Amino acid sequence: MVHRRATVLRRIPLAALFILGCSAAPSAAPDAASPPVDVAAPHDAHEPSDVRDAGADASRPARPDDRCPGGNALPYPQSAEVKFTTPLPDLTLATGDAPLRLSRYYTPCAAEPRLLVVRVMAAWSGPSQHHAAHTRRLLELPEASRLDLLDVLVSGADNLPPDDRDLADWRARYDAAPAALARSDASLWRPLSIGPQHLPLVLLVDPRTMAYVQFFDAPDTHELPFEITDALARLDRRARPPRPTFTRYDGRLPLDAWEMVQAMAPARPPPDPTNAFADNPRAAALGRALFFDPRLSANGEVACARCHDPAMGLADGVARSVGVDTGDRNAPSVLAASGQRWQFWDGRADSAWAQALGPFENPREMGFTRLGVAHAVAQRYAAEYTALYGPLPPLDERARFPAAGMPGQSTWEAMSADDRRAVDRVFANVGKSIAAFERAVTPGESAFDRYARGDVSALPETARDGLRTFFEAGCDQCHHGPTLSDDSFHNVHFDTGRRDGQPDPGRFAGVDALRESPFRADGAFSDAPATSAHLRRLQPVEAMRGQFHTPSLRNVASTGPWGHGGTFTSVRAVVLHYAEARDRRGDLRTVGELDPALGPFHRLESVITGVVTLLQSMTAAPVVP
Repeated sequence: MVHRRATVLRRIPLAALFILGCSAAPSAAPDAASPPVDVAAPHDAHEPSDVRDAGADASRPARPDDRCPGGNALPYPQSAEVKFTTPLPDLTLATGDAPLRLSRYYTPCAAEPRLLVVRVMAAWSGPSQHHAAHTRRLLELPEASRLDLLDVLVSGADNLPPDDRDLADWRARYDAAPAALARSDASLWRPLSIGPQHLPLVLLVDPRTMAYVQFFDAPDTHELPFEITDALARLDRRARPPRPTFTRYDGRLPLDAWEMVQAMAPARPPPDPTNAFADNPRAAALGRALFFDPRLSANGEVACARCHDPAMGLADGVARSVGVDTGDRNAPSVLAASGQRWQFWDGRADSAWAQALGPFENPREMGFTRLGVAHAVAQRYAAEYTALYGPLPPLDERARFPAAGMPGQSTWEAMSADDRRAVDRVFANVGKSIAAFERAVTPGESAFDRYARGDVSALPETARDGLRTFFEAGCDQCHHGPTLSDDSFHNVHFDTGRRDGQPDPGRFAGVDALRESPFRADGAFSDAPATSAHLRRLQPVEAMRGQFHTPSLRNVASTGPWGHGGTFTSVRAVVLHYAEARDRRGDLRTVGELDPALGPFHRLESVITGVVTLLQSMTAAPVVP
């Protein structure tokens, strides 16, 4: 069985399926003129030396139409689950409209073979997004009329089982619509992944038997059309086309990988409709002053910049944040925050402006209160504030507006509902100003960014080799796009940083915190609450336990220590953790199930050094206005 990633399509030849016992799989007639499998591709160390093409198998089954005398229909093949050794079972998949059964594609007595192409995808997966965005490459094939393209979404953007809204959101990713789009449980398809589940999984299926003709994980969209043409030639029992030599950018990267690299160059963050002042220069100027003002803390010494220092990639350089006290987590950089839906490691805020509010009232960070913030704005920034947001409430009336107070404190609960709402409005506007400042901070141009724009010489050979490993190992599944993050949640079994030594529940607890927040993107203080459909499912589920938000890799070399607990003291240590793909269920330092997308890769020193060098090349000092 051939197992390849990125530089060569991972594929299971028909002969290998016979060896596995899939006796229903059709085969091609012997063709001495056809090249051997992957003849133009470099040899992979995982490939067995005796891989045979299906045409060499003397015991191939009878043609499907030989079993249909007089065109009699045949029952769907019996198969209980999705696996290599049996035909696809007759699954019933949800589509948002009528359910779809795989038996609709079953044509056992068809005179002319067709090909069912099944792509199993996840909304957070970079290669899945890339495949959806280049669906036209399949639908414009000369043989497209003989194809049925079925896409199956097995995970939504937040790495949860998809619902109908996820299907609707996913449709927007396409440059051309597939024949059918459905959703399914990811666990149904997991047996097809020998190692880590690198998506999309692409199955080429003969509808006459519902058996696999070929199987790939995360194939190159430029190479897949040839594989489809080749599969149809096998089913037609005609001479197979010669395999072309596919171009590799920089001699290393398949064209898909290069296209994804180009999309990793810095870009303006998308609009934030929930913050009408996100791109207002005056709001950014006020936000800058607030960001660096330590007086907005209980001891007058802790500013936002304490944990998000521009000199340290907008992080703080310590394992766990130190404000008025020491926290339980490492401070993530806010450099990419403006381009992301979710904030904090656990996603307990859903906008950059809501994130900016959290530290003020955290007893270990700034230890302040929203009433204290409102009074500080009135005393020091009244002119700047009112020019943007209008009049402040009468905060000098101390009987109505005490000097300090926040939900849960008696001074706050004694206030009228209208007065509390007025203070909340000031507090939200403070967050929107800080978010406007953070949005104005731009990443410096790194060596990697220059490479992404076409300057091959910007990276040393070692980093370019590391970039090849980045795609081969599946790092692009979670780290892609301008933020170098999928803006989703995964359990990668990083150690806890909690002071009590207990495992950190991550997203599982963050959902409850977000549910209780009045500053949600769909809440009363949002400038566009109707745009926040991602908040429709705010219920903690067990799959969230131990999941954390994927951090950006931009400036990663300068934002250590690393991990949500700050327990990695070097970039190399983080890379080794991924290379080992440690499943540590039962370890008190972690909790939850290791993400199936995480898999080991070679621990050769040259491989580790290459990835480390690549990550170091992604660092450049941010430009702070």
